[in-house]
Amino acid sequence: MNFVAQMVGWIVILTICFIAVLALYIKSIEWCKNCFKNRKGKLMEREPTNDEIHSACLYYDHSYGLMDASKREHLQFVAKEWLRSWQKVEEDNR
Repeated sequence: MNFVAQMVGWIVILTICFIAVLALYIKSIEWCKNCFKNRKGKLMEREPTNDEIHSACLYYDHSYGLMDASKREHLQFVAKEWLRSWQKVEEDNR
């Protein structure tokens, strides 16, 4: 009987842990959805994130990752300036 009681105890503990992990997982999914909603929006209507700037620079010049820091910063600056220019064109055409 002692063995059965221990097994039931472990099942209860594991069930509680499972429910707690599941609740955290569901909360993290909701948090991610909210983050996506807040970031949603066209690139032309908002400032790009650092990741988006790096991606754009890498698409433009595949050696971007191999450049020294000053060249990368210059290319990032140029990319932001081009984006601002396109945003102005978009505003003018509305």
